[in-house]
Amino acid sequence: MNDPRLASVLQAASGRIQAAIAAAADKVAVQLPPLALSATSGTVRAQLLDAERALRTKSQRILSGFEQAMREQVEKVCQPSAKVGQLATAELDWSALSLVDDDEIERGVMADRLGQSLIPACEEHLKSLHVLMAVLLGEDASPERNPLRPQAVAKALLTALGKADCDEPCCQTLAAHIGRLLGSELNAAYGVIVQEMRQQGIEPRAPGLARMRSGSSTHGPLSTAAGELPGTDTAGGGSRPAPLLDSPSSRSSALNSLASQMAAHQRAAQALSDMFGVA
Repeated sequence: MNDPRLASVLQAASGRIQAAIAAAADKVAVQLPPLALSATSGTVRAQLLDAERALRTKSQRILSGFEQAMREQVEKVCQPSAKVGQLATAELDWSALSLVDDDEIERGVMADRLGQSLIPACEEHLKSLHVLMAVLLGEDASPERNPLRPQAVAKALLTALGKADCDEPCCQTLAAHIGRLLGSELNAAYGVIVQEMRQQGIEPRAPGLARMRSGSSTHGPLSTAAGELPGTDTAGGGSRPAPLLDSPSSRSSALNSLASQMAAHQRAAQALSDMFGVA
């Protein structure tokens, strides 16, 4: 079951990530014209100018598409597990599947590559984000369910570029240059998100806390007294080792075993003496 705070946390975090996308896009819009002028290849120059034109004329559509894509990913994660399972079953209904065009497949591949390239720049806060998100996602926690991870952000960006009617070369150019600047922006956004989550009291669970709460253990039963281990005797107000031999039969058995071991050692020593001629 998801934590009740999940929806509100993801909504605020999505706003932080949208701001990171907008900041990176603004920087790219400024850098593309000089890059186009300095390009030595006519093809590269044309691609950079097309990307700059698309970013200048379609920036609002791109940002709106990104916001919508992120919202859909967040809503999917916030749904109850049963409903998510029903949606997954529906998505696997082969009779309901439609043909996917090559551009959409290519954008999926580009999103995965872009997400992987963003990870090194986000490592400072990404691990903490995953740990805290696991607390909110509960038993169904997994990195793939985190809608804030770099791969999910890249997927939302490529979806937004496609919905803004950017052709494939333009999508590739914008994704490459936005991705080049997005890593640092995204890392800063993750830092703020982690800080805000901790301010709401969201902290990672201690290792083994769930097992301790359930009272189950694979290491045998523990005493109810704090710090008491199996095989201790706390009668009389102290903690001392419990007697190992607490009956005459136990003592007799231990003595017999000890006598047998001593006799075996004596026989072995006599055999060695006979072998080497030692008196």
